[in-house]
Order: sequence, then structure tokens, then C-alpha cells
Amino acid sequence: MAVAFLPTLARGLRHPLTAPPRAVGRCAPRLVGAPATVSRRRLAATPPRMALRVTPVPTLSDNYAYLITDTVARKAVAVDPAQPARVLAAAAAAGVAITEVWCTHRHPDHSAGNEALVAALARAPAAADAAAAVAVVASGVERDGIPVPGTTVSIRDGAAGRVAGTAIGWEAIHTPGHTDGHMCFVVRDVSVPAAAVDVDGLGADAPPVTVGEGGEAVVVVPALFSGDALFLGGCGRLFDGTPAQALASLDRLVAALPPATAVFCGHEYTETNLRFAAAVEPRSAAVAAAADRVRAVLGDAPWGDARRGTSVPGWMGVEAGVNPFLRVREPTVAAAVGKEGGDAATVMGALRRWKDRF
Repeated sequence: MAVAFLPTLARGLRHPLTAPPRAVGRCAPRLVGAPATVSRRRLAATPPRMALRVTPVPTLSDNYAYLITDTVARKAVAVDPAQPARVLAAAAAAGVAITEVWCTHRHPDHSAGNEALVAALARAPAAADAAAAVAVVASGVERDGIPVPGTTVSIRDGAAGRVAGTAIGWEAIHTPGHTDGHMCFVVRDVSVPAAAVDVDGLGADAPPVTVGEGGEAVVVVPALFSGDALFLGGCGRLFDGTPAQALASLDRLVAALPPATAVFCGHEYTETNLRFAAAVEPRSAAVAAAADRVRAVLGDAPWGDARRGTSVPGWMGVEAGVNPFLRVREPTVAAAVGKEGGDAATVMGALRRWKDRF
């Protein structure tokens, strides 16, 4: 698998997601998410360019793995496959072969399944030859140089590539804080069913709705696989990094990604995160509306039950208005942690400590 490095990302400048791709291919995955309000925008006539799909796979007690599938090539990437059996079952149900693994960071609830998944693919009779070449793409800068389990392709900030034989292109953004080597992955031109997201919630930043595969209404947007660096309504605990590092990582994501970026995070913490956001900004109508929507979407079915909804994907633009960890420069957030007039990193540290006890 060819891997390139993009100097634009490495320098920390705005990431040209809306420009023509350089080291990655044009992709338009069709994402699976929980039903929500369908935009009433008039459908555009131009369909998405590719037939790609993202499927959330619930694992463990609240983790998400993901399949990113090229439905033409019938090949898929598995992201953070902590429970290989569930990921393999999802791939079998979709009729696709997993040919690459991406891992956001070293923690076992994201990485423990990497080697077992590759081994299971190697034992599959129909895919034995192909499985031998399955790559595990992960950070090469984890703490103390310890690699993510199963890594065969070590990447650093700004890495980019394309999954062999598919239209799935990716770029990596190094986001230290939760762990030293945490990587987020960005895929361009993802086709999201409009029923899975609140398109109108983006206001002027809302992408046009088009007619997708099978005649459904979709929007074509970038997608962020954020692991534990950024959750919907929150961010990950700081196991390795400092508040300043976590702030810089989140600032970078906000600067790099347009508001209409679909966010696929590593855990279903959204409902709890929004309860915390309401404690931080109790007068926020945006937080209250987001919490109402998530409660309606998730439903009462237990984790892993097919009847249960998912809060993913979210929108970067919505997160900017409701996620307290993206709002540490707002006076209301600083006041909530008793740090009025404090610098953003100080507010971030106080906010994270409060959330750790919440």
C-alpha cells in the first residue's frame, strides 16, 4: 500500500479538504446512521461520484468499530476492530471482504482485535491469498515507541493513501492528548443518507441534498474517524497528554475540517456528554436540542441490539456549538469552571478535570 505524507497537515495549516485531492482518491461513501429529520431541501440532480458506505459496528460495552466499504469493488476497511467476530459478521452481512485495518490508537478497546482479525481473514478459504496482504495502518509515534498491536504500516502526521483496488482514500491527522500517538483518519466525499443526520441543523453550512444509490436522499461530505480524540459532545480523557496538547489537537480539527464534516467517534458517550454540556452551559438552546435529538435516536434497546439507534455521525459544525471542549474560549464555559479571564489551556484542564468527576 502506497503511503504519502502531506506537508500541509504536517505544518498544521488548514487542511484542503474542499480542494481537489492530491495524495488520496475521490471517495463518496454512503454512511449508515440512526434515523433523524430528513432535510426538506430541494434535491439536486447530480448524484454522488462513488458508491462507498460506512457502517457503525457496536463492540464491547460502548465502542464503535466501523466498516468503510467500496460497494463496487466489494472491499472494505475495518476501523478499530476491537471485537473481530462482530466486524467479520458485519462484513459478511454486507457481502464484502476486509482488505485493510485502520487503528486510531493503542488502547485495547480499539486495538486488541487487530491481530485476531487479520488471522481470521487469513483462515478464510475464499480470501486466503488476499488476506496475507491485509495491512494494519496505525500511528508510528505512540508512547515510548511501543507500536499499536499488529501494525504493519506505521504512519505519522500528514500521511495519506488509498486502499488497493478501491476508491477509499484517506489522510491522517496526528491528535495527541488522549494518547501521544493518537491518529484521526479523514475520508473525502462521503455520501451520507439525509435520514441519518440533521442536515438543516447546519443552517447556511448545510451541504446540498442529492439523489444517491437506490434513489435515497444523500449529502456528500468529508468524514472524520476521530477515535477518542473527539467525541460527539466531548473528548477523551488525557492519559498521556496535557490540556494544552488536547486543545491544540481539537483546534486543529476545527481549523482543518469544514462544518459539514461527518464525525464518527470511538464511543457512544453522546447522551452522557450532552448532560455534561448542559451542566456547563445550562442556558444553551443548542445543547438542549442536541440532547433531545440523541435521546430520540438512541431509543431504549440495549447496546448491540439491531433495534438500537446510533448518535453517529454528527457534524463538526454542530459540535462547535454544543461541545464544551471546543468552546473553551467562550466566556460562559470559562465562568462555569471558575477560570474567567484564564487562557484556553487552563480552561481546558479545569473542564477536563470536572468531566472526569462528572
